[in-house]
Amino acid sequence: MTRLIPIFVFGLSLPAWGAEVLRIGKDSQSFAVTHDEKRTWQAQDRVCFLQRAQEIACGVVTKSTSKGAIVRLEAPNYDVVVGDKAIGKRIAAIVTSKREPTAVLLNSVADSADSDVHYFNVTLGAGLGTSFFYPQMGFQVAITPNLAIGASGTFLSAANAPVNLMAIGGSGTIAFYSQEYFRGLWIQASGGLTSISVRGGVQDEDATCFTGSFMVGWRAYWDFGFNIGAAAGVNYLADPNFTTITTSASGIHPAVNIDLGFNF
Repeated sequence: MTRLIPIFVFGLSLPAWGAEVLRIGKDSQSFAVTHDEKRTWQAQDRVCFLQRAQEIACGVVTKSTSKGAIVRLEAPNYDVVVGDKAIGKRIAAIVTSKREPTAVLLNSVADSADSDVHYFNVTLGAGLGTSFFYPQMGFQVAITPNLAIGASGTFLSAANAPVNLMAIGGSGTIAFYSQEYFRGLWIQASGGLTSISVRGGVQDEDATCFTGSFMVGWRAYWDFGFNIGAAAGVNYLADPNFTTITTSASGIHPAVNIDLGFNF
């Protein structure tokens, strides 16, 4: 009598933790993902993206920070969207390509600077107008990947013996970037107040005036968070109405700004 012994073969897939896609790199090959509540991603962790409980793409973690991680795929994938589930697997021997095994893939994946998520940008630079050259500094916070708000400050000191003029100003800014997180085409508007003092003339005078600007330029990213921006546009300074001197900087004037920035 022949006995039939059933043999069951199980396919084992071990999801280790879950997270979500936070942002998609412009190359559709690098993705920022959140950490799971129970475990943070580590470099070279295996990650797969899910839609309706089905895997649509897999890659590896190339960078992990306290805010999340960057996952790099072997090839671009345009099906992954923000909010898709990201799961990690403890299966180390999966072959992800018919041409290259996982080990080769892990060694060949490079971190993409364009996919880093930066929420802050600090800048230090200078502005050049028709009448003055002045240092300035700024700070911006990304409220969306392409929109940032912040503040900027300027300082100016000029002398025409025996008269000395000093100005200190602060403005709120709002800026749009064509590329995510402080990159690409840069359109910025600002508005604030400037305090101007005149010393050494017939009499000392002080005034506080409204100031504003509208600039269009380009911000390029280097590496390690550094970037450089250049823009041109117009500055406006309300007339301080001094009685002893006339300020040529009041009114609307063309201006150029150049600065060095740092993302973090």
